[in-house]
Amino acid sequence: MKTVLFCILFLFFAVACPSSAPADYTGTLIDATFDGDINRVRSLLAGGADVNIKDKTFSITALMVAAEEGHTEVVKLLLESGADVNIKEKTDSETALYMAAQQGHTDIVKLLLESGADVNIKDKTNGVTALIMAAQWGYTDIVKLLLESKADVNIQRKTDGRTALWMAAQNGHLEIVKLLLESGVDVNAEHTEGMTALLVATNAGHTDIVKLLLERGADVNAEHTSGATALWIAAEEGHTDIVKLLLERGADVNVGHTDGRTALYVAAQNGHTDIVKLLLESKADVNIQRKTDGATALIIAAQKRYLPIVKALVEAGADVNAKAHAGGKNYTPLSIAKQVGHTQIIKLLKEYGAKD
Repeated sequence: MKTVLFCILFLFFAVACPSSAPADYTGTLIDATFDGDINRVRSLLAGGADVNIKDKTFSITALMVAAEEGHTEVVKLLLESGADVNIKEKTDSETALYMAAQQGHTDIVKLLLESGADVNIKDKTNGVTALIMAAQWGYTDIVKLLLESKADVNIQRKTDGRTALWMAAQNGHLEIVKLLLESGVDVNAEHTEGMTALLVATNAGHTDIVKLLLERGADVNAEHTSGATALWIAAEEGHTDIVKLLLERGADVNVGHTDGRTALYVAAQNGHTDIVKLLLESKADVNIQRKTDGATALIIAAQKRYLPIVKALVEAGADVNAKAHAGGKNYTPLSIAKQVGHTQIIKLLKEYGAKD
């Protein structure tokens, strides 16, 4: 639940509540809680306000409001007054713990856990827990508290299968990744399209996290449903240091996308010269062709006018007369070089035996 929601709710009460408030003081208690007015909250509770009453629209309690807004002393007072720590609001089944974790209120998370908050309650829409939320936003201290309270590290978001580890890896939260790995998280858990924490950390360029995941047993050749591996992704994105790490760990250099493009192909396509050289040193097959049109790494490098890459490829034995096809016509590295008008590439290809 967002603060805006509460503001709308309070505006509603301010306008719609009659001058004689109902006996349970619901609107007034929530209003006082939102403002962090502990003296008013204390007075209302002493006057008989029900600490657990919910508003009729969203089933929000004063404890939820205080937890999200970060009013620690108010939370403490409400808990001492018997607030139910595990009540869920109606819209998405969020609890006070979920809200506090989402907003990064460490002291409140601690209070709620000490009062028996269920650490593994999931929201209704996505199946997200407080741990997944805290991991996503990088709240290390909250993650520690939740893990100490036996939060399930392997719960997956129901909409896409993402775990707390996946979220932390994606967003570059190294310390949280360490904590989760130490707590027995499944390092190779996949989301619905096959993306593991290793793949997503690679895509984002988080080298330290990639290294740590590999050290903890991440499958270096895990594939996205498209066929892309971490090496393929790193090659495409230009993450040279990650490419080195993956090759050192035995990444399959020739695994390709479902359309046949290999790591070498996409590195050549995007002008990543150093990565092309690393892949060639690791015996990448220089002549694998894209399934759709037969294009090779050399053909695409010539088309993109990347002279250093063309040079590296021909020196590694690339077929200078390989043929690709498009629009009913055949193309070779030389014909492509002529088409784009790169005289140095034309000269180099001819030196290596390219034929008109």
